[in-house]
Amino acid sequence: GTIVVEVRSGAVVDAAGNSAPSAASSASSVTVDRSAPSAPILANAVLLSSGNATVQGDELAVVYLANSSIVVTNLGSITSSLGTLWNQLTLVAINTDTAFAATGLIDGTYRAYSVDAAGNVSNASSNSVTVDSAPPTLTISASPSSVVAGGTSTITFTLSEVVSGFTASDITTGLGILSNFSGSGTTYT
Repeated sequence: GTIVVEVRSGAVVDAAGNSAPSAASSASSVTVDRSAPSAPILANAVLLSSGNATVQGDELAVVYLANSSIVVTNLGSITSSLGTLWNQLTLVAINTDTAFAATGLIDGTYRAYSVDAAGNVSNASSNSVTVDSAPPTLTISASPSSVVAGGTSTITFTLSEVVSGFTASDITTGLGILSNFSGSGTTYT
C-alpha cells in the first residue's frame, strides 16, 4: 500500500534552530509481506556431521536446519537455541538443489525451515535429515558360555543400531566352526 507522511510545522528543528518546512510530505510505496514462504524441500538422509543435506526453496530465503527438540514458532526460537542444534544457509537460486553442510550439528533429527526477507517462517519440511556420527557398538554373548569338545553354543551379536552388510564372513573363530549364521536389524546369532 501507500503510506503518506506529514511533518508538523516546527516539529523538526536542527541545532541552529532551523525548522523543517511547515507541510513537508512524501508518499512511499511499501510492500507488506505477511505470507510465510513454502516449506523447503529437503531430501531424507542419514549423514555424518561432516556431510551435506540437499535442500531446495521456491523463493530466495535463509534456510535453517533445526533439531527436532526445538519448538519453532518464529526465527528467534531457532537462533536462541544452542548453536549445535541448528545451521543456516542463504539460498542464492530458487528451485535448485543446494548442498547444506551439517557441520557442527550434534546427532539427532533435523527439519528445514525457510525464513524470507520479511522474517516470515515456513512450516517444517516434510522430510528430515538425521545426523549420526557415532559408530555402532557391538556386544557378543554366548549361551552356554562354555562347552566341551564337540558341543555347541549359540553366539549372539547385539548391535546398538541397525547396520548393513554384517555377514558370517565378518566373523572369525579360534577353535570352533561357525554355522547357521542369521539375523537382521540389531541382532544376529
